[in-house]
Amino acid sequence: MFQRFFGALSVTVAIGLILLIVFALTSWLTGWRAPALTPSLALDIGMGAVCFIWLLLILTVPWDIHFQARSVQFELERSLEAGIAINPERLAYVQRTQRTTLWVALGLHVFSAAVISGLSYFTRGSVGYWFAGFYLATMAFRPVGAAYNYLHRKLMDIGEEARFPRDDTLKLKTDLEQARAHLEKIQRQLEQINEQLVALEAADAKSHQDILALRQSVERAEQSFKSRIAQMSDEIERSLTRTFDQQDIVNGLRAFARLVKSA
Repeated sequence: MFQRFFGALSVTVAIGLILLIVFALTSWLTGWRAPALTPSLALDIGMGAVCFIWLLLILTVPWDIHFQARSVQFELERSLEAGIAINPERLAYVQRTQRTTLWVALGLHVFSAAVISGLSYFTRGSVGYWFAGFYLATMAFRPVGAAYNYLHRKLMDIGEEARFPRDDTLKLKTDLEQARAHLEKIQRQLEQINEQLVALEAADAKSHQDILALRQSVERAEQSFKSRIAQMSDEIERSLTRTFDQQDIVNGLRAFARLVKSA
């Protein structure tokens, strides 16, 4: 709510500075001299600035809250007509806010007009009476403008509801929520499948490492077996060689014995 107030205040200050610059340039080009700044004139200028800022404030904040509450009440009533359960406390709170802000806005206009009129009477200023009149006049101007915007927005909402009924919108919203729930379920399943795939990849990598280790063990066992076979072959050959050498000696002795007997 205060954003509109500060926005309007910024625009007003910018316009005031531009007008002041234009006035200064015009005075410099035409040679016109502004009247001397008397205490009464300075008081009128200061009071005018304060009154104008206060006028912007009471024209924006309370009326914006009031018409926002009316918009919310209209939406709640539409929901009730569509059979949607609404918290009665919220509806009652919005209705109280609407009535309260209306009386606060009107009271601020009247109270501000009375205060500025009293200050102008005691300080003998003339600007305050003009602002008092503005405060009272804007009691009708701002509500009329805001009511026009509210009525326009309300008619737009009714037209939108005619093109897109609230029942269809609620059904579409329910379908979207169900589709979202299904998508979330599918996403969780995909995450589980992904976790299982990661576990399978880890198991496959471990199995591959085990196979490599087993292959290396088989190769080492094969090499050891071949080495032992070679050693056993060498030992057999050496034993056979020694056996053949001893048999020759035995045959020689037998031949010598036969020779002795024959002699």
